[in-house]
Amino acid sequence: MKNGMKIKVYTKYDVHGYTEIELPEGKTMDDINDIYMKWCEGDIEFKDGTIEEHYFIDDQDNNQEFFKRPVEITFEEMEK
Repeated sequence: MKNGMKIKVYTKYDVHGYTEIELPEGKTMDDINDIYMKWCEGDIEFKDGTIEEHYFIDDQDNNQEFFKRPVEITFEEMEK
């Protein structure tokens, strides 16, 4: 039976990966402004303003097994 108290639960996972990609013709690392990654799909933003959307996929065994066992769980009471 719930008592009405709310807590925050923080779950930390230790997930690392790398992806080897080939940059577009004429581009080097010095041309990169930023790289975005979400759900294993990467976009590259170049300093000239161009963006290569979904340019690469980190497909090294991408499954939810990485999130099966957290390395740390902490919790705290929420402010009322």
